Amino acid sequence: MPVTGVSAKSASKGKDGMAETLVERVWAWLHATFPERQIYVRSEGRVQFFTFGATLQATLSGLALIFLGWVAFASVNVIFKDRIIASKDHHYQAMQWAYENRVYDLQQSYDELNGALVSAEDRFKSKADELEAKQQTVARMLGRKQAVDAMVDGMRGATPSAQIHTEDDSVPLAHSATSGASSDSVDGDGGAAPTSGGSQLQVMPQNPAPQQRTNRPQKASFLEEAVSRFESAYNSHDIARIKSAWTGMSSQQARLLQELFKSNPEATVKDDCAPSSLNITGDSAQWACIETTMVKSNGKLQGKPHPIKFSFVKNNDSWSISERQ
Repeated sequence: MPVTGVSAKSASKGKDGMAETLVERVWAWLHATFPERQIYVRSEGRVQFFTFGATLQATLSGLALIFLGWVAFASVNVIFKDRIIASKDHHYQAMQWAYENRVYDLQQSYDELNGALVSAEDRFKSKADELEAKQQTVARMLGRKQAVDAMVDGMRGATPSAQIHTEDDSVPLAHSATSGASSDSVDGDGGAAPTSGGSQLQVMPQNPAPQQRTNRPQKASFLEEAVSRFESAYNSHDIARIKSAWTGMSSQQARLLQELFKSNPEATVKDDCAPSSLNITGDSAQWACIETTMVKSNGKLQGKPHPIKFSFVKNNDSWSISERQ
């Protein structure tokens, strides 16, 4: 319900009076703080003056205050720029290490799965070769059995006149056929066949033919020795030994390593290479590894694992590193 009557008019007048009083106070403070100023300029005998009122002075003061605030903000940024950049770099390095650790874990899982797959394939191939050898043995035995059965059946159908009677040796041809059947038996004990005229075949299991061995493990050991020589030379900070193990190292790479060893006297390296990632082709090879570089940061050693690919070359029965990517 709206307020009407004399009291409403009095309240409205009171509010207007308070507003006018506040404006008058502000205006009075403004004129008291920024009184009117005049600047006189005399040129060629004539005198001119410029008047600066309270409003203009307040506006110029506000602009000057804004300018001084901007100058202070820019100065703080310039002074503490190195700290801000260092903080951002530290945050970036932490994110990069977390990413590289994640990639390393995934690579380890992949290598384990790949190794399990290779092992399963080798077992399957071995079993398949063993079954094939047994099948061939059974087929040979069945062929011999059929030949022996055919010979025995042919001897059974012979006439009695075919028997040879002598004074010293009276052995019927049927008995000779039986003896021949026993000689074709695969029984290792050399026992005679039954005299009932039937044939008996005993199949002895044979060992599968040995699989051909390759020289991959021997080459892998040579490559592991080459990587070990590089690690030892790197950890001892010996550029000459590193050059001997890493024959493809350029002069620029050698200079970078010298600068690294100078700024990080405790820098070391460790290479973790899975056998499943090794690829050997003639006198060259490639090996995908995970390399962990230990450097000092913020007063303590920190590891930085990252993937790396070694390329090897064979010279005079000796393997050396030709490239690191």
